[in-house]
Amino acid sequence: MIDIRSEWTNTYLKSRLLADYTDVIVGVAEHSQGGSLVEQGYFTALEEYFATSHVFKREYDTLDADTFDMGIEIDNPYSGMQTAIFEMLDDANRLCRWTTEDDLVECTEALVSGLKNNDVETNRLLTPHVSVGSSTGRRM
Repeated sequence: MIDIRSEWTNTYLKSRLLADYTDVIVGVAEHSQGGSLVEQGYFTALEEYFATSHVFKREYDTLDADTFDMGIEIDNPYSGMQTAIFEMLDDANRLCRWTTEDDLVECTEALVSGLKNNDVETNRLLTPHVSVGSSTGRRM
């Protein structure tokens, strides 16, 4: 969405338009402070979006809270709504957990490899980064 002028205006509509023209929706979740909860819920509420949605969820179990400052509560970084979405995607084998940037790269490579093995176009991936203050600083 950063490629679209005024990316924080009408995010709901922009997310839906982008999702309509992509083969795979990939979210990178680091916490619940990103302001994209409506979009996350929407992509799981409609089957045509949910069927193509994948999420890379950051885990904090092995991280030291003092090593980074993201302004979040790492003991409970996700909302109840996100937790339910993660469970649904996990049941569908479309949730990848990551801790480090290398883990995130592995999630991405595994998804692209799996898509290629299933003859899915990988040049039209929608990858909204669903957190603010990303510690990775990378766009997918």
